[in-house]
Amino acid sequence: WYGLGRSEHRIGNALREIDRNKFILSTKVGRILEKNKPATKPLAEYAFWEDENKPFEGSLKFYVKFDYSYDGILRSYEDSIQRIGFSKIDMLVIHDLDFFYHGEENFNFYLDQLDKQNGWKALEELRSSGEISAIGVGINGDGLIPYFIPKFDVDYFLVAMRYTLLKQKILSEELPLCEKHKAGVIIGSPYQSGILAAGLSGVSPTYNYRKPSKEIINKIKIIEKICKDFEVNIGAVALQFPLLHPSVISVIPGMINETQVKVNIENLAKPIPKELWTELKKQSIIEEESPIDVF
Repeated sequence: WYGLGRSEHRIGNALREIDRNKFILSTKVGRILEKNKPATKPLAEYAFWEDENKPFEGSLKFYVKFDYSYDGILRSYEDSIQRIGFSKIDMLVIHDLDFFYHGEENFNFYLDQLDKQNGWKALEELRSSGEISAIGVGINGDGLIPYFIPKFDVDYFLVAMRYTLLKQKILSEELPLCEKHKAGVIIGSPYQSGILAAGLSGVSPTYNYRKPSKEIINKIKIIEKICKDFEVNIGAVALQFPLLHPSVISVIPGMINETQVKVNIENLAKPIPKELWTELKKQSIIEEESPIDVF
């Protein structure tokens, strides 16, 4: 999906000379890349962009077909193997099966593909045979996790920007559900697309990839003051906060260069006093129920 296939080519090229046992490889299923634009655009089947409106700079020239059926999942998986150039993929994530991309009607259409058209069965066969080790579900909104568990035996959820210093709606119901069913949670974009990486003075102070509202700016100012009082940078607090929850197994901060890799490593290692988390609760930045026991 990212770069319409280009990202998988790049990651394969970058990793090919490294011992395969030294890294975990994950990719996503649910979208198929096709060379030709179909004559018609059937409801809930195709989403495509003309060349001048591709969703990513430098994208390859393909159209996108959503398909969460048995054949669609296997085709997506096999195509990824060819693009990446590895015969073994460790984890597969069902990509963007949510209201954000599809709307309620189309979401139910695709959920039926996963269920009644045996998309999930395809994933279970890959897992039980040992071809993959784990199945994940990638979602972008609140309230979606109950659609997948306990119906499906999900190993983990990849949840974008839903448990951060600025958003914790999944705390009260969805994270406990994951804990109950032993499904891990990976938080994508813990920096909320940029604004929590370095605050208002950062290189990319965006909130959910948009200009922040006054309400968000005011919250950031409060967080920045608390961080300053405890002599901790906001990026470290943002990166470590989700990991304090027992269901959260990892975060994906995103990095585009060596400097950002080093900054993220430093942010994870930075000692943060419990008093800082307590103050964030007092200022109503994080929910009272948010776990704050330092790992």
